[in-house]
Amino acid sequence: PTMVAISSALVFLYLRQTSKAILKAWSLASFIVLSFFLVAKFYPAFSNNRIQKDKLPSLLKELKWTLVSFCCSSLGTLIIFRNFGKYFRLNHTAFPSTTEAIITGLIYFVLNDLWSYTSHRILHIGALYWIHKPHHYFITPSSYAAIAHGPLEALVVGVYMLAFIYFFSPRMSTIMAVQMYDLCHACLTHSGFDFFPTWWYFNPITKYYVTPFYHDLHHTKYGYHFSGSLNIWDRMFGTFYPHFNRLWLEHKGE
Repeated sequence: PTMVAISSALVFLYLRQTSKAILKAWSLASFIVLSFFLVAKFYPAFSNNRIQKDKLPSLLKELKWTLVSFCCSSLGTLIIFRNFGKYFRLNHTAFPSTTEAIITGLIYFVLNDLWSYTSHRILHIGALYWIHKPHHYFITPSSYAAIAHGPLEALVVGVYMLAFIYFFSPRMSTIMAVQMYDLCHACLTHSGFDFFPTWWYFNPITKYYVTPFYHDLHHTKYGYHFSGSLNIWDRMFGTFYPHFNRLWLEHKGE
């Protein structure tokens, strides 16, 4: 519900582009997020899957930075498209064919994930860390922390989408589909709950997918796990935590 609500907020904002739309969409997202945590608190099946069982997220602080990030990225995108829209060949026509959707979508997804890893790691460099620091106020994150960034980082994250639109002229439906997935996955990995089975972490295919437990470790061990959706980047560039599998087994009591 949290992921659907925040994705709906993004779509609603794109369609209306008004402050009234922001307030309505964000109110809905906030209500569902808070409802999720109330259910998680009193329903044992959820509580047992909490990653950091002895800590609770700072919801109000996360909400503040999420609103800052959400408004800055939305406002920045609107300003750019309204003033420089003629340079971005965004295709608003009907949905693409299945082949086009798969090819364009995969290219956009992989390059976006690589950009996410690269920019994330760069922002951990000492002189630039202040840009990313607000996101690490949250050692015990919730779904709100998914887009809880400082104003400048919110714009940095959006650079890739603008570059892709400029060079590839994709259909709007393709961009929105991948962006909605990306936002949903970010909400999942920051939720503080992990429902993935142990075999998932050791399967030769699924082990490359970033899970909540995988990303949660980044909020306690800042030098590891920068990947967004595919942890292949961490494994390739030496930022995969070497004792990760052991930590998972200890967490599950296995």
